Amino acid sequence: MKRVFVNEEWCLGCHLCEYNCAFANSGMNNMAGQDKDFDNAIPMNSIGFLGLHIMTAGNYVAEKDGGTVKVIKLSDCYKKFFLENGELKGYILVGDVSGGGIYTSLIREKTPLDTLDFDLLTENASLFAFSCETRRKKLGSVV
Repeated sequence: MKRVFVNEEWCLGCHLCEYNCAFANSGMNNMAGQDKDFDNAIPMNSIGFLGLHIMTAGNYVAEKDGGTVKVIKLSDCYKKFFLENGELKGYILVGDVSGGGIYTSLIREKTPLDTLDFDLLTENASLFAFSCETRRKKLGSVV
């Protein structure tokens, strides 16, 4: 039997680590019971405490390692984006976490940032930063 060891200093008590471990070791990677590789998993964390929300996802690529870091500081939020090879690799959102799903999608799908208006997305995450064709695909041809 495998065990999950928890760092109690960081544990929130959500048991998500246990579910992920059980799923990863179940040998079944989909509802149909067939073996299938799942290779686009990324680390993600989200928490809200006393009205302050924080969301992170992906990897933090340091500038010394060839990455680019873009920081946006506003009165009600802080956003930090980690870019490498023309793709978003990770982000940290503090305060206003809206748009986290869009940023996560960019990481998972390895979307080239030159195919959209990334500057607009960092300021105000919206599907309008994507091309009309991409919006049609994401929304099921309803644009």
